[in-house]
Amino acid sequence: MTTIELPLESGPLLDVVRTVLTGDVPDAALIGGLAVTARVASPTTGYRATADVDFVSADDTPPTLVEVLTARHHVEEPIVIDGIKVDVIPTYEVTDEDLAGIDDGPRLFVAGHRWALDTAETVTLSCTTPAGTITVDVRLATPAAPHRGEEPRRGLRPLSAPSHEARLGSPRRLPPRRPLPPPGPTRPRTPERAR
Repeated sequence: MTTIELPLESGPLLDVVRTVLTGDVPDAALIGGLAVTARVASPTTGYRATADVDFVSADDTPPTLVEVLTARHHVEEPIVIDGIKVDVIPTYEVTDEDLAGIDDGPRLFVAGHRWALDTAETVTLSCTTPAGTITVDVRLATPAAPHRGEEPRRGLRPLSAPSHEARLGSPRRLPPRRPLPPPGPTRPRTPERAR
């Protein structure tokens, strides 16, 4: 299993992740700013993208992660643990039929969050603080899509929209770049040149 060392500033957030994932909880994956931090930061070069903790969770069967957390911590939504807000985005298995007729923005939100849950990989997140080392095994959203022809894991079926190649018959190619003109004096814009 991969171990990722987080910068010192992530300690309180990682402690809340550990609290959330302690005990019997539904399937969940870490997303959002702390997931980005885990992917791009190093212990010596901090990158703090957030002040909260974000999860995507399967809500296919009760109890949901929100229900577990609100009951365990005796709180209502929004869930705040040790002064840090915990956002939980519920998701369900989705098919082409579920997404048919939905505008692009909401469709991307629904499919993207399910994708994050289904393709998450289990890693160990670690952070060394003055009080000690915090270590948590967590399912972490992955930034990569599957390779061409590879099926996504669990739950999310590929959309049936044809690829660019299928629609146009060839891979997308950008026109060649024109070279930039050599630097020289700038000329004032005249009405004839503005047209």
